[in-house]
Amino acid sequence: MLNPTNASALSDADYWQRRFEDGFEIGAVMSLPLSCGIAEQRKAAWPWEWDGKAPKVPDLEVNNGQANDPVFCLRVCGTPDFELQYEICQPDETFDHFPVSVRRNIGLVRLSGDDRNDRDLRLIQGSALERLLSDRTLRSRLGNKLGQTDVQAELKDDAKSALGELDKRFAKRALPHALALVWSAGPVFH
Repeated sequence: MLNPTNASALSDADYWQRRFEDGFEIGAVMSLPLSCGIAEQRKAAWPWEWDGKAPKVPDLEVNNGQANDPVFCLRVCGTPDFELQYEICQPDETFDHFPVSVRRNIGLVRLSGDDRNDRDLRLIQGSALERLLSDRTLRSRLGNKLGQTDVQAELKDDAKSALGELDKRFAKRALPHALALVWSAGPVFH
C-alpha cells in the first residue's frame, strides 16, 4: 500500500484463489503527519475523524472546524488487468489518487531482498534511514564521538576473555597479537 513506486508487477497468484477477474482491495486507516504532503496535493485529501474504533465523518460544527484525531482512509486495489491503483477515500466516500510523492514522503521503504534489509535499516550512505533523518553529517559526528570511547573498557568480562583467547591463538600462530578493540566506523579488532 505504501510502496514508494508504481512499478509493482502483479500475477494471478496475488489474487484470492487466482480469480484475477474479481480484483482485490487492501485498506488501512492511518494517522499521517501533514509534513508527508497529503494535504498539499492538487486535489485536497480531507481527513476522517477517529472515534476510537473506526473512522467517521468529522462533525466540524461541534469541533469548531477541527477534526479530533484526524486519520486518512487509504487503499490499494488490484484490477482484473493486473494493475495496482492507489487511492485515498474521502469522507464523502469518493476515491482520489494516492500519489507516489506522498507515499514516498511517508518514509516507509519497501525491502525487496535480503541484501536490502540490512542496508536500508542501517545508518550508511544512501540508506533509507539516512534519507529519513536527512542529516548528512550525523554519521561523521557519531563516529567522532564513538572514536573517543575506550571500547576495551566497555566490554563485559566474557567478551574480554574471548578476545584474550583470540589474542593467544594469534600469538601462537605468529600472527600480530597484543591487539585491542577500537571503534573505527564500527568495532574493529586491531
